[in-house]
Amino acid sequence: MDRTIGGDRLAIDGTYNLRELGGHQAEGGTIPWGRFFRSDALAGLTPAGKQSMADLGIRWIVDLRSDDETVAEPTELPEVTIVHTPIFISGRPAVEPDRPADLDSVYDLMVDAHGDRLTEAVRQIAHADGEAVLVHCTAGKDRTGLVVALTLLALGVHRDAVVEDYALTANYLAGQWADAMLAKMHGSGFPVSSEVSALVTASPAALMNRIIDRWEAEWGSAADFLAAHGFTESEHALLRSSLLG
Repeated sequence: MDRTIGGDRLAIDGTYNLRELGGHQAEGGTIPWGRFFRSDALAGLTPAGKQSMADLGIRWIVDLRSDDETVAEPTELPEVTIVHTPIFISGRPAVEPDRPADLDSVYDLMVDAHGDRLTEAVRQIAHADGEAVLVHCTAGKDRTGLVVALTLLALGVHRDAVVEDYALTANYLAGQWADAMLAKMHGSGFPVSSEVSALVTASPAALMNRIIDRWEAEWGSAADFLAAHGFTESEHALLRSSLLG
């Protein structure tokens, strides 16, 4: 694995999209290796996978899933603080009637209606206080994608690196994870169209670039978006101290 910058999937048994974000250059520092991780859900961790998590030193987990998701597939890890910070009330986001059910509409919904929840997730990452921290949802793609992007951009990581990291997810979810998720949705009676398949598996760079453009055009920057939703200067300093210190 190239230790210059994160991105490669870590072979943690029971996960598909767990990787670390070490090596990213930020303003005034670099994210150290072993400090910041992102992932899909952790409920499928095998005993070997749990031992690997312990070996990574992860002690603080920010779980972005809804209540129904955490009840159906709980994370069980000893000696780890799990902070439940849901972005959606339900695992199936309710898109407004005049918006199509596609990735663009879901991301715009998160930005327009759930900025306070995205900000709270970044706040909880900051409160890891230097402990190795992992943020995840079900796929580690959409909710996790926006929270990780906001965190990295707020630290001053270049947008190209943020977009590149986001786009990697589709590679890791393709195949076994995607097949199992679509089968689960079909079995529960949820109609699986080509649009839904894209919703489940895709992480296009163009989408993240568009969202970053929105943050810059409408708020000034990702950091300004967080500030507009209650993220204080002291919390920003805490984030820098936690992830760069």
